Amino acid sequence: MLDEKLPRELRDMVYLYIGPGEQVIVKVDPWSDSRDLDSAPRSGRFYGCDHIWDEEFVGSTTLRELIEHWYRTSLFDFGCSPGRFRSMESMANEWTWTYGLVPAAFIEQVSVCIIEADLDGLISEQDPHYLKYINSRMEALFVFKVITKIHIDMRWFMDRWAADSINHGMKPFGSERQLRACIRVLVPLAKRLNAAGYFIEVGFGKYETMSSTDGEISETAWLAKLEDFERFDVEQRTGKRVRAKKAATMMSISADPPVFAKEGVLQKF
Repeated sequence: MLDEKLPRELRDMVYLYIGPGEQVIVKVDPWSDSRDLDSAPRSGRFYGCDHIWDEEFVGSTTLRELIEHWYRTSLFDFGCSPGRFRSMESMANEWTWTYGLVPAAFIEQVSVCIIEADLDGLISEQDPHYLKYINSRMEALFVFKVITKIHIDMRWFMDRWAADSINHGMKPFGSERQLRACIRVLVPLAKRLNAAGYFIEVGFGKYETMSSTDGEISETAWLAKLEDFERFDVEQRTGKRVRAKKAATMMSISADPPVFAKEGVLQKF
């Protein structure tokens, strides 16, 4: 057994070679607190080698360490399900198939989406009580251990914001207000998580990621960055359109070259 032959430092290196971690989709039932994983050791739905998780094959100590390693190196993606924040709270409890271990004590990578429906009341009514409600739901992020890297995906907002700027020449009513509402929620939360020792990353689109290591965490700083990113995105997309239009024009000019007769007179088509 590994625990009898190698020190823990070397065993961890072996575990990293055996299983470098994976993205685990957390499936949440929106009508209850139940949740499931699309892949998990000892659950019958694991993408790796099943015999590694056999206690008779590796021994109880090695099995426990392997499961700890799987928690630490995997990214747990809670997606956009309505029950995702409740599901996070359940991570503080023991899971039957994971050898009596508490997931939140080991998980170090978490991803979650914030969608338009989460902020409807805040956007339409600017209701401070709704802001308090949203923040109370997101308190579930604190169930994970300090040093956990938390990625909050806001891509839907930024993609539509940039698309509106390109397609309509201006942002339609409410679009910018949505972004401001998002940031009103995220900035205080990011400050608290950062102060507690968590690493925060907020994704607003394919070019845009705000990180707690970038410097100032404030509404002013984040909005300024988003505006810079938006201008870059618009320039990239409109530049491609201009180049494509020029290429199409050149193709139409050269597609049907004039046909000359032997006498040098242009033939009529």
